[in-house]
Amino acid sequence: MATASRPPGRPTKYNEELVKKLCKMLEAGNPVTVVCDRHGISESTFHLWKQKSDEAEEAEDRASPFFGFSERVRASQAIAEEKALKIVWDAAVGGRKVTKTVVKRKALVQDEPDPDWGPGSERRRLVMETDRTLLEEETTVTTYQTLPNPSLARWFLERRNRKDWGNSLSLTGEGGKGPIRYRDEGKLDLGKLSDDELDHLEKLYEKAEAGAGAADEPGADQG
Repeated sequence: MATASRPPGRPTKYNEELVKKLCKMLEAGNPVTVVCDRHGISESTFHLWKQKSDEAEEAEDRASPFFGFSERVRASQAIAEEKALKIVWDAAVGGRKVTKTVVKRKALVQDEPDPDWGPGSERRRLVMETDRTLLEEETTVTTYQTLPNPSLARWFLERRNRKDWGNSLSLTGEGGKGPIRYRDEGKLDLGKLSDDELDHLEKLYEKAEAGAGAADEPGADQG
């Protein structure tokens, strides 16, 4: 069956070289907005390509140039997430060997005749590296292991399972004095919120706590 020709209009920027560049930036952890801006395409175009890719994969249309695009995007984003998670995990569990090298270099000072003041007159001259003189060096190498980071470990657990490990939600209490503590017990499903929404909620939580702390300080009500 003959494939319908593409209707006349604005030519697409989609090509294999561009896809490789997009995936490379996604693997580096860049968000879609930054990736699109960098390569001069709109987010709507990017998602349209993904939609066409999903349709081609569902129809098993391997002849489509968009076939496999969505999968490559997901794989690239997964690689970025894996890299970031490894950094967090390594910092959380600790035990990573760190080597710190400190080199202290001491410049030599020598006395030499000063022709401006005649024989016997001496001035102190600093011997610089440009003089190709071996300078005195003291090198200290320290190797230690990083300690576990409980905050990162808790962050990991909260992201993996909010229901069991999520933070309580804090709002301003009665009369603006202190926070109200509410722990998710099935009444509120925070799992339905996106990461951006959860981050915004966390900022509101911190703002409420900061306000409560300021109200409890001595002299806060005095003019």
